Amino acid sequence: MHSASRGQEGLLQDKISFVTTDSKFNGYRIDPGDRFVCIAFEGLFPLPRLADFGAAGLHLDNASWAAWQLPFDPRGCTQLGERDREQLLRATFVLSVGRRAPLPMAQIEPENDALPQRAENLLYGLVVSGGVGYKKAYRIAGAHLGDRVEARLDLEQQIFFPSMYRQAGQPPAPLTTETFHSARRFADRLERVRQEHVLKAKDDLAYWRFISGLSAFLDGCRTRVDRYDVRLHQFVRGIESFLPTDAFGARKFTQHAQRLVTDSTGVSVVSTLNEMYRLRSKFEHHEHWKEANLSGPVPERTVVARLHQAEALCREIYRRMFANSSDNSHFLRTALDIGELWSKGGNLDAIWGAPFDLGLIS
Repeated sequence: MHSASRGQEGLLQDKISFVTTDSKFNGYRIDPGDRFVCIAFEGLFPLPRLADFGAAGLHLDNASWAAWQLPFDPRGCTQLGERDREQLLRATFVLSVGRRAPLPMAQIEPENDALPQRAENLLYGLVVSGGVGYKKAYRIAGAHLGDRVEARLDLEQQIFFPSMYRQAGQPPAPLTTETFHSARRFADRLERVRQEHVLKAKDDLAYWRFISGLSAFLDGCRTRVDRYDVRLHQFVRGIESFLPTDAFGARKFTQHAQRLVTDSTGVSVVSTLNEMYRLRSKFEHHEHWKEANLSGPVPERTVVARLHQAEALCREIYRRMFANSSDNSHFLRTALDIGELWSKGGNLDAIWGAPFDLGLIS
């Protein structure tokens, strides 16, 4: 890697030099003074589309890369145990972020470093943009210490389960270059939100509803797919974070949320949203779904349908508001901003765009 200037949080501002040093280890070259954090996936699903990535991977920005394998050979790292090396060699896809750090380096990962959080933000962006899940994932922190590359297994990531819904009649959509660029935009904006909300402590109410709702959404994605009570409850909470603060209760939830959706199959979105919220309330109070008086000849199928629709709508909210090419995140900064967006004088319809079709979710 050639000389680099420092930008926000010290991330690289010039292009990382990517080369192939070994037929098994395609990725960027790690030069003396470089530090990096990788998230290595085992059993990532859905899979990236091979035609979009080629052998070496995808350059996301001046400091981030998505590739099929690690950017270093773990077999040469003395701080990795044999079991760690074996686990990392099984990785089928890797997210990497890097920065230039001055030599000599006393430690691989100094305190208060931005790289691990940047890698986590990219992972969250993939969950939002691509509905990804995986069997296992590991976070690795490393550096080029001058005479060698060293790395350590930092932690085993919490499991995210892949989205369980499908677009009607369609196979699972592969991850494309746009999926990853959308994830990068989400990571950029989430980093800015965290800086404003937490690091700078300018306003502890800034983006509070977004942060709370995103936490609920991610918790839902981490929950086992057979626990539809927990998943649906969290996804509806995520949707609620986008609504005005007075939109509580089934009637007001439905009154507001119906502005976001349609149903091409002719099913009433009012009925769908009412059932969605009714299930959320039952599950919050530890009641069974049979107490919700659901529609349809097989009520259990209705539960699954409402779960999938809640997950899809919640994910679409974060994708449109935080991951699109147009940055709409400032509309969610405070409860007052959200209320203004939904007011008669607000421009919700223009910002949201075409209604999201719940009828296509199965």
